[in-house]
Amino acid sequence: SGFLTLPLDLIQSLNLKWSGSTEVVLGDGSIRLLDAFKATILWDGQERNIEVDAADVTPLVGMSLIRGYVLQIHAVEFGKVQLTPIPLSLKKI
Repeated sequence: SGFLTLPLDLIQSLNLKWSGSTEVVLGDGSIRLLDAFKATILWDGQERNIEVDAADVTPLVGMSLIRGYVLQIHAVEFGKVQLTPIPLSLKKI
């Protein structure tokens, strides 16, 4: 449900500033304490200040970034992943 999870070596190479620890619930239901870092990203043409969690994973985009978008996944090897903004008129439904 967070914003972004990256491997620590990538976080260090980006020189992100440590902001503390955060408790996360993993897909298997277990709870872990992860280091959190501050980052500014360009998302859909706008700068956003987000929290980046450090974990030994392939980079993960969390629901906090995906919220307000339609997510389409072509579930095949090297399949396309596409995010499309939900029009404001439909967000209130």
